[in-house]
Order: sequence, then C-alpha cells, then structure tokens
Amino acid sequence: MSSTIEESDRFLSLVLANRWNATILERISQLKLADWWLTAGCLAQSVWNGIYKRAPDQGILDYDVFYFDPERDASDAIDRFPCGSVAIGVRRVGDGFKIHAPFGLSPVLHGELIPNPALQIPEVYAAKAERWCRVWPDLKVREWPVSDAQGKLGSAG
Repeated sequence: MSSTIEESDRFLSLVLANRWNATILERISQLKLADWWLTAGCLAQSVWNGIYKRAPDQGILDYDVFYFDPERDASDAIDRFPCGSVAIGVRRVGDGFKIHAPFGLSPVLHGELIPNPALQIPEVYAAKAERWCRVWPDLKVREWPVSDAQGKLGSAG
C-alpha cells in the first residue's frame, strides 16, 4: 500500500521530533550496514505522541533496529508484525530517509490499530493493543480477523 508525499512528510516530522529516533537514525547509518531499519513501536508511538499532543518520547519502552546480512531482507520481518499499523521501518539514505510501510502510513497517522494475520498470533496483537490503549486511550482498535471453516478470513464480531 503506497503513501502520499504528504503522509510521508508528516510521518517523518513526527518521528524525528523524538530526539532518540533522530539520534539512532544518524548513528546507525554511520555503520554502513547494507540492510537495516529503525522500526516498530518507537516510530508509531512517536507519531501517536505527536497527534495526541504528548512529549515525543512519552510511553516508549524500547527502540528496535532490525538488520540482516546480504542473504536476508530485514523488511520481510517488518511485513510480519502482528499489528500492521506499526509494521513500519525508516532508515537514512544519504541526506534523506527511506520508509518501508507495507500497510501504508494512514493507519498510524490516524491512530488506528489494524491486525496483520500474516502470522496467526492474535494473542500478541491483543496484548500489544491493550498496552498501547492504556498509554494512548484514543487509539482505535480493529479486531483480529477470524477464520471460517473454509479457511477464509473474515472480521470478528
């Protein structure tokens, strides 16, 4: 799913307002790794802090950097996060940034949690959504899709 230039600019502005994200992006890029991403909650939570008028690093418990050797692709791991809204990676490329967001940026920019059934781990999604909603109570949570007898996915409830 593609994102607009305006969404990308707004996303990067909110992510970089968190000084820890900006520092990590700068320092990791100096390592000259071939395939790396600052990813997951530190990005989404920085965005939520911005849209809900909180301190840029409020409620963020950790900062994840994914990297792989040349035989692997770090973006494959991001594509499998249980919550599509945080399945986002950012890295520095020259003087700019590259964003990997297989579900687009709209969900995170609108405070919407969407499940990613690529791996069947609904309990992980539910636990993360519960914690995030305690810190950011205005988040909107989509339910995990349920499987019917033919193995098709449908929405719960």
